[in-house]
Amino acid sequence: MITSGTQIRAARAMLGMRLDDLAAEAQLHRNSVTKWEHRETIPTGRYREPWAVERIREAFARRGVEFVSDAALGVQIRSSTPKLAPEGRAV
Repeated sequence: MITSGTQIRAARAMLGMRLDDLAAEAQLHRNSVTKWEHRETIPTGRYREPWAVERIREAFARRGVEFVSDAALGVQIRSSTPKLAPEGRAV
């Protein structure tokens, strides 16, 4: 589960993924991704946009990224999943 914008930035950095690539893959506007990345925590209640967070999580999951609740880890790549280039092909 994504709990912070820091995790989103870390996952992008781990994959060498540009902000525009993530936005396109998650089918979100670049500004939406930027908004989520700059939050320290993911909002809850009426300010929460769970569909946007879920799209971001799914885009990373396709590339083998898992979000972990352990604060020391934050994100990790599943060892059995190949890393994908921004175009979605295996590298």
